[in-house]
Amino acid sequence: MKRCFLHLGLHKTGTSAIQRSLFANKSYLKQKGIYYGQTAGFEAHHNIAVLVPKAAEDTDFHAAERRLVDGFQAINDAAQDDDIIISSEMFLERNVGLVLNAANNVFPCLEVIIYLRRQDLLIESVYNQMVKQNGVHEAVNQGEYYFIDFLARLNEIARFVPLDRLHTRVYEREKLINGDLIDDFFAIIKPSLNIGELVSPSRVNESLNLMAIEVFRHANKIGVTSLAPMADLVNTVVADLYPDRSQSMIGCYLAPKRRVALLDEVRAANADILANYCGARWSTLFSPPEEILESKRADISGADFGRIMAHVTARLYKIGSEVKG
Repeated sequence: MKRCFLHLGLHKTGTSAIQRSLFANKSYLKQKGIYYGQTAGFEAHHNIAVLVPKAAEDTDFHAAERRLVDGFQAINDAAQDDDIIISSEMFLERNVGLVLNAANNVFPCLEVIIYLRRQDLLIESVYNQMVKQNGVHEAVNQGEYYFIDFLARLNEIARFVPLDRLHTRVYEREKLINGDLIDDFFAIIKPSLNIGELVSPSRVNESLNLMAIEVFRHANKIGVTSLAPMADLVNTVVADLYPDRSQSMIGCYLAPKRRVALLDEVRAANADILANYCGARWSTLFSPPEEILESKRADISGADFGRIMAHVTARLYKIGSEVKG
């Protein structure tokens, strides 16, 4: 039976890497009977996801569902007899029940793929991106920036998809097949696929390191909003100038008390997810954090900021000169 795999995220669980791999290999996948298309120039199906209203919006949900059904039907028609992959983390951030109901009306065999990430790490990663791309400068403890009630989302999905078609995975190297996200994803889609034949796109969405995130926070606070395209360069400059403050901020940025409280808050729900949605694959849903002693935030002074930006400017000038040459 023709299957449709709906990849819902979560955000910051390697979604961009999966989508870039799918997009780069869509011709190869088509040869193997897997259709990934109708993305309207994107690498993911955000063009379909934007048709979905958020749950709290006051809108005509029947009209929205009709638009969504039309979008899914266009994909189904284009795929002909091939299996289908549809991917956008934006689906999960909207009215997921509407999405799944519409998908069930179009696809006779719907399967859902969702990757989860330990909640404290997810918050740090989302915060990193908000600072890098959205101008945030407030401290991470003042807001969580993303939902952490995974159990409620899975329970909602399970209303529309039987458990044997709901693939709940964990975004941790130790729990990915071969320790690799792309291997893990395609093991769900088509285990016989030769992963070695896939094109490997460049990496995306590199996180800001400990010092670089403070550079961006400082820039956002004083109204300098043009750094986002230079994130990798800022990371490199910081690593050269302040090697002791250039480690990843994921896992060591939240205040210890906040991390402990957060993990206590979700402990029971995570145990329910493990029992009800993950079978007997693991003894715990997520690996426990290392001993939580202190936050390793890197303070930045005005002098530090000026020094870093001077080096960034010099390197940009050098790159521009080399290109012209």
